Amino acid sequence: MNRIRIEGTEYPCYMTLGAMLQYKRMTGHEVTDMDGAELSLLIILLFCCVQSCCRKEGISFPYKDEMEMADRMGQNDLIGWQSQTFQQENTEMDTKKKDSISSTSTGSQ
Repeated sequence: MNRIRIEGTEYPCYMTLGAMLQYKRMTGHEVTDMDGAELSLLIILLFCCVQSCCRKEGISFPYKDEMEMADRMGQNDLIGWQSQTFQQENTEMDTKKKDSISSTSTGSQ
């Protein structure tokens, strides 16, 4: 499970439907439209993910908004989360594609 450390405390941080909905409400854009180039949108997505995961898992999350959270983070915190999250999603997508191709080729024989 993905986690992020902010001021020495680890929080769960993974994509949930709640995080996607919150991101849409905050930005007016769908998460699926992100290209990863805009730092401010990545910070908002990170905030939505952490807040949603903490709400889901019943963990206290002390930051009222993305600015308060970002003030307590370094650039490496964001880069580490970004590479961990998106690398894992790409790996999962590749595995699903391979499984789909394997089942299609074995089903046609």
